[in-house]
Amino acid sequence: MYGGLQTGVVEGQHNPISTMALANLQGVQKYATISNHLYGGDMWLTSDSFYNSMTDRQKQIFNDALELAKVAGNGHKLLLKATDKGVNFLKKSGLEVYAPSPQELASFKEITLPAIMKTIKDDLGDEGMDMANALSQYVG
Repeated sequence: MYGGLQTGVVEGQHNPISTMALANLQGVQKYATISNHLYGGDMWLTSDSFYNSMTDRQKQIFNDALELAKVAGNGHKLLLKATDKGVNFLKKSGLEVYAPSPQELASFKEITLPAIMKTIKDDLGDEGMDMANALSQYVG
């Protein structure tokens, strides 16, 4: 990504501020838009057959590891404070940072949501729609 942005082969990228900072992408781009359009929940999945094949002790280790991973992930997000410190970091790095107004974000959601829901329905069926509707309570 860095080389593509640097040479102009790639004109833009879609990443959270933390990823931009870790990859030093602020060094090869001029603009950033803070759209807050993705819910960044961490999901840990495994199959029932794998999980049920473990002993009770292995399940406990597995579950403990998941809890530690959640704490580490949340700590990383808090440490970076992507929205506050991250935006300041980008600005100090020379990027022009744009944050759409609440009205612009609402308009973006209104325009894109029908296509998103259709894709979820087409690709994941009723189960996908149930998940999307359950997650919608967490997003604005």
